[in-house]
Amino acid sequence: MKKNLIYFVGVVLYLASCTGAEQKSEKTKYTDLWQIYMSNQIDTLTKANPSLIKTINQGEEVETLKMDSVNWGNELSGFLNIDFSKESVKNKYSLSTDSAGKISMIGFFAKDTNAYIQSFEVTRIEGKIDLLQWKTKTRSFLIDRDQVLAYQPGKGFRIQINENSLWASPKNIEIFGDIQNKAFLER
Repeated sequence: MKKNLIYFVGVVLYLASCTGAEQKSEKTKYTDLWQIYMSNQIDTLTKANPSLIKTINQGEEVETLKMDSVNWGNELSGFLNIDFSKESVKNKYSLSTDSAGKISMIGFFAKDTNAYIQSFEVTRIEGKIDLLQWKTKTRSFLIDRDQVLAYQPGKGFRIQINENSLWASPKNIEIFGDIQNKAFLER
């Protein structure tokens, strides 16, 4: 009798572990999609090796750099650091969809005003991704930071940071990256 009970418990635990793995892999397919997409974009840009014109606005100062050799993993690392899958587990998001003709938009908007990811929006033109945009928010005793990250596949990116920290005066930084490759500019 004890032997049968041990076998039964073992089978139940095995089946429970298999079911959990299937659910996790299914969830991973959906929630990690944008990090996978950005990783693929970085790989594509690294292989094509286009140049980049990068403009950095910090307060009154403006600096423009023409970069012929670009480390795309470095330039787009901010986009990879946003983990929507973790946030979607912790916070609730409302879904908004809109379309008109060839343009469609889908957006996830946080119901919690203190959520790290406030919104994530995808714009498609003729079914192809034209714009990805994240808005993040960090609030703590030491620092308040609002950030907007926008990426147009193969065309460029924009990062806007408004930061107020305990140790420094408020900062506004805006970075524009224009990818300089004719093949990418064609739709």
